[in-house]
Amino acid sequence: MYNRAAPRSIQREVELTDIIVEVRGGVVVGVYTDVPDARVVLVDWDNIEAGDRAGLYPADHLCEIPDETSAQIARAADCTS
Repeated sequence: MYNRAAPRSIQREVELTDIIVEVRGGVVVGVYTDVPDARVVLVDWDNIEAGDRAGLYPADHLCEIPDETSAQIARAADCTS
């Protein structure tokens, strides 16, 4: 976890409830949070290099996480404790 402020160039663009997802060569399957009205800023470098730009999307609520995803999160937590 980084312990520094966001660069000034994005401080005006990003709100406290934004979740920034950066992708290069992969597929984002879902983004979940319990933060009300959170927005997802998706920076997909493959699309950007093809002429597109970053986009804003709503996040799904934590209660919408598929069971198999929840199971993997629980397994990861068991490994770190």
